[in-house]
Amino acid sequence: MSTFETIDDAGLALRIRAAAKRGLLCAPGFGDPVAAALIEAHRRLGCARVVVVVDGTAQAARLGYGHFDAVGQLAQAGVAVRVAPGLRLGTLIVDEQGWSFATPPLLVDATMEQAVAPNAI
Repeated sequence: MSTFETIDDAGLALRIRAAAKRGLLCAPGFGDPVAAALIEAHRRLGCARVVVVVDGTAQAARLGYGHFDAVGQLAQAGVAVRVAPGLRLGTLIVDEQGWSFATPPLLVDATMEQAVAPNAI
């Protein structure tokens, strides 16, 4: 049975840090806590076991889908980042669990930094 959950950057980072085998994050963007967790997972699990796909366009940044600096941190740490312009829905897979989530851009809903409404399943 699926349950609705609330996932924000802190929740993403917590789940990524719990990865024992592998992690995949596809999202329009993310912030520093997620970048730090991905870098740590990359170092701990190896580059083939951590996959990151992000929108990565200037438009996504202008709308408030994450922070470009966070994506830059991954590149500096050697984490491979795949770019998918227009990506708006998120997917997180950690080991044998997966979540699908949507976060509105901060331009539309700045309150999502302190999310309390369900946005994931």
